[in-house]
Amino acid sequence: MRPTDSRSGFTLIEVLAAVAILGLSYTVLSRQGIEGLIWEGEADGLLRASLVADRFLADLETQQLLGAAPVVGHVEQTSDEFQVVVDVTPFELPPGLLSEPPRAPAGGAPADPQGGLFPTRSGAPTPLLTIDLAVRWHDGRAERSLRRTTFVLDIAAVAPLLAAAGLGDEPPPPGQGGAP
Repeated sequence: MRPTDSRSGFTLIEVLAAVAILGLSYTVLSRQGIEGLIWEGEADGLLRASLVADRFLADLETQQLLGAAPVVGHVEQTSDEFQVVVDVTPFELPPGLLSEPPRAPAGGAPADPQGGLFPTRSGAPTPLLTIDLAVRWHDGRAERSLRRTTFVLDIAAVAPLLAAAGLGDEPPPPGQGGAP
């Protein structure tokens, strides 16, 4: 009979297999950590761009409440590392939305199909403005952007319509019918 070997331990194959498993596990975990940092950076950029957009929209709304409607046109500005593009255009209804002429008020004259807030003829001025705001930035990997759209009613342009309707010469006070 042979004496049994009382020494026990790991073989070289077992050690190599354990090292390979640990190496693969650390590779997967480090990749997940890197992706988490990338997502955190993207979320941070999006949050800061959102705050820049909110600040620009709040400035436009404040100007409107003070009686200065935004000027129709295209404006580009830089704020920190962000490029802000503001486009102010007259509001246009989608084609065919007002397929039938407006109804006359009860006991009143027929409604003017060319007047009011939404003129039906092309090129007619409207006191309702569309504000498209885009914030762009580069996050190191790609260019990102955030878009916001809002609407503003030009109170000064509505005042003649209110006066013609007998609702007074004065536009409504801020916060009553004129806020975007």
